[in-house]
Amino acid sequence: MAVSYLISNNLRAFGGPELLRAVGLCCGLFGAGFTPASTPTVNNGWIDMASTTRTGALTVDLKSAMSADAFVDTIGVNTHLNWTDTAYARAGLVESELVYLGIDNLRDVIPLDFQAKVYEDFAAKGYDFNFLVQVVDGAPLIDQGVKAAADFLKAHPGSIDAIEAPNEINLWPASLAGKSGLAAGGTIQAHLYQAVNANAALGDVPVVGLSVAYANEKVMGSLGDLSKWADYGNAHIYFPNSLKPQEQWDTILDASRIPTGDKPVVVTETGFYTLSDTTMGVSEEVQAKQILNVLMDAAEDGVEKTYIYQLMDPYSDRNLDPENNWGLFNADGSPKMAATALHNLTTILADNSDVSAKVQGTLQYGIENLPDTAKHMVLTEADGTVDLIIWNEELIWDSATASEKAASAYVSTVTVESTADLSVYDPMVSGTKAIAQTEDGQRISFELSDHPIVIEISDDDGTVVPPAGGSLPVPPKGPPAAPAGHDSSAGPRSLFGAFTARVEQRGASSDGEDHEPASGFISHAVARSVAGADLGLGLEAFDHAAQGLTDIFDDALQGDWLAF
Repeated sequence: MAVSYLISNNLRAFGGPELLRAVGLCCGLFGAGFTPASTPTVNNGWIDMASTTRTGALTVDLKSAMSADAFVDTIGVNTHLNWTDTAYARAGLVESELVYLGIDNLRDVIPLDFQAKVYEDFAAKGYDFNFLVQVVDGAPLIDQGVKAAADFLKAHPGSIDAIEAPNEINLWPASLAGKSGLAAGGTIQAHLYQAVNANAALGDVPVVGLSVAYANEKVMGSLGDLSKWADYGNAHIYFPNSLKPQEQWDTILDASRIPTGDKPVVVTETGFYTLSDTTMGVSEEVQAKQILNVLMDAAEDGVEKTYIYQLMDPYSDRNLDPENNWGLFNADGSPKMAATALHNLTTILADNSDVSAKVQGTLQYGIENLPDTAKHMVLTEADGTVDLIIWNEELIWDSATASEKAASAYVSTVTVESTADLSVYDPMVSGTKAIAQTEDGQRISFELSDHPIVIEISDDDGTVVPPAGGSLPVPPKGPPAAPAGHDSSAGPRSLFGAFTARVEQRGASSDGEDHEPASGFISHAVARSVAGADLGLGLEAFDHAAQGLTDIFDDALQGDWLAF
């Protein structure tokens, strides 16, 4: 309470009531109580949380955990390289966007002869395709498409991840053998599977099942048993009426598995459009957070690949058509918040060690102060670094009013059994700069709200056993440049930015006294409240406020208050 009182009165002195409200979150950061709970079940690095505010001691076998590279490789994006009258005609722009995202898995149609060159150029640069059978005038081009895919693969070995049946046949009907739409689904799927497997060049390429819009148990059941005609099931998952991703995700995924039984599943379309309306549209910030959450949910459910729809808005004049607003990027190549967040995530998880060894050993840790809905996953990097991802989903969009809803904030703490270097990254903030760090410590605190947070655990003295050859240095993360029109180095002019700079200066001149873990944590705690606030302060006032905040926290941090 003394710390809260100190903060309140000093904030009133230099910022007024608006500033006090903006950083009011800080007043609730101290003295949080924790209730012991039972140890959750751990399977292959995944932890399903019970209704608890504290995990028990968790032990994860790192040999069975997914690698960070493997996780990033589950992410794909829908492109339309054959839409030559749209922004997709600018192949150089498309490539710069993909490089910025750190994604090389594309879902697109099997190109016809006159369309093939741009696809071949991307394949030659290392991009892999989930190829979709085209439908022209209601006819699925199965035989023509299979031949074109075989020729493509011969020219570019390894460039085809899968071949997929026609898209959403209940919305875009394809006809075969006297049947059309859903009624033709089984015939189309069988014909495609047989054609692919009869072609020697495509013998190892898996076949993905039919996709259906608005999937439910009744619709998917009407397709019959397609399990012998597909290597993967297929799901399109969207989120109407403000649903949290997990609420819709499980329902549609379970329904989409019906035709293919226990076969693995690919989610070939999912996403959010940025036209704020009362159906499925959301703001850019909500699109960004929910896409991050969706990717975590997909990996948790064992989805082989998840293709976001879509890479970019096709037209600069997006008007009021939702179809023109699904992109991660605007038509001019400038990134929306979702593109920046995804770029940050893949940058944080980038494994730059140039080591292919499998990480051995175990990770033992616990987490305090989590909501019932929080989940975690453990990823490994080949140099022994462990990435602990923690995320939570809340209802953050009100479709009735087409407006954002504030999320709850939880000040959570991760504790590891053995001393390690701990760094907290927030993909909504940065891909290269940790929001909190501690060296040779066992605890670190952070704010968890409505999107994933990454805890990087490295240089561990016993929990992580590095590959043969000993501990390897972690190279600095080096993100690719943003597409033209986006300055990735420039953040919003905010009190949070000024305060962070002051904190760094103070940490560098603190006469050996290390306040970085706590000050970095506090910076993040006020970030969401302050960074976007229009406080009406001039540059001098910003600097004065930042200096004052730093002085307050410098005094407050003399005690080990983060130990709770």
